[in-house]
Amino acid sequence: MNDNFEFETKSKNNDFLKGMLFFLIPGALSIVAGYINGKYVIGSSDYYRLLLPQLTEEQLSQMQQPLLLACIAPVFTQLFYAFVYALVLFIGYYLTTKQKFGTIFKCASLAQTVFVVMYIVHNSVLGFGGLPECAAGLSVFPLSLASFFDVCKLDMWMVPTLSYVNVFEIAYMALLAFLLSKNIKQEYKQSLKMVLYTYGLMLLLIVVCTSAGYVFMSE
Repeated sequence: MNDNFEFETKSKNNDFLKGMLFFLIPGALSIVAGYINGKYVIGSSDYYRLLLPQLTEEQLSQMQQPLLLACIAPVFTQLFYAFVYALVLFIGYYLTTKQKFGTIFKCASLAQTVFVVMYIVHNSVLGFGGLPECAAGLSVFPLSLASFFDVCKLDMWMVPTLSYVNVFEIAYMALLAFLLSKNIKQEYKQSLKMVLYTYGLMLLLIVVCTSAGYVFMSE
C-alpha cells in the first residue's frame, strides 16, 4: 500500500516537473515578448500619452518601467495563466476520467506557447508598426475580429469582445486538445470537446467581466 502511494506521488511530481520544464519554451518566448514591449512600446512616452492623455509631460517622463521588469513580468503572467487553466481543466477531467493534474499542467504549459507568440506579434506590431490612433487600439489582438473594425469608433466594451475572437484562441484550443489526446490516451474529438467546454466557458466569463468593467468605468 505504501509502495503504491509512493509510486503515485513520484509520478504526480514528475508530471508537474515536466510541466515546469515544458514551460521553459513559452517562458523564454515571454522574455522576448516582454523585451519588445518594454523597449519599443511602453518604453515610449507616446504609449502613456495615448493611454493617459490627462498626464503632463513631467508625469509622462516618470512612467517609464524598468526594462528588466518588463521582461520578467510576462513569464510569471503566462505561468499563472497556464496553472489556472490547467486547474479548471483538471476539475473537468477529475469529475469524469480522474486524470492527474501534473499531466494536464504539462499540456497547458506547452500550449501556452501559442499565446506568447500572439503577444510577440502584438507587441511587434505596436513597437515597429506604430501606435494606434486611440487607446482602444492597444488592446486589439492580431488576427482578431476587432482588426476588421475601426475600434476608435466603437464603444470600449465592444473591443475586448471582438478582440478575443481571434486565430490564436482557436489554435490554442486545437493544440491543447491534441496534446491532451496524446498524453492521456484519449480520442482527439473527446479532448477537444472537454477543452471547448472548460476553456470556452472560462473565456466567455473573461469577456463578460472585461466588457462589464469597461461599461462600469464609462458611466
